[in-house]
Amino acid sequence: MDCSHFSWQFWSTSIVGAVIQIVGILFLQETYAPVLLERKAEHICRSMSVEDAPYRKVRTVFETQGRS
Repeated sequence: MDCSHFSWQFWSTSIVGAVIQIVGILFLQETYAPVLLERKAEHICRSMSVEDAPYRKVRTVFETQGRS
């Protein structure tokens, strides 16, 4: 009895799974709220004028005393 087809099935599904993972990493967008809010806060800080920047601290709800 020839069992070589099991090896081929394993490798073909592994290759397809790897391709799907790579495509997902490259093209899917971030959805984790703390990361999105941190990026938005950085964007707001960069868009502020130079005169206002030292007086305003842009923080997210995840940047409190108890969180790091």
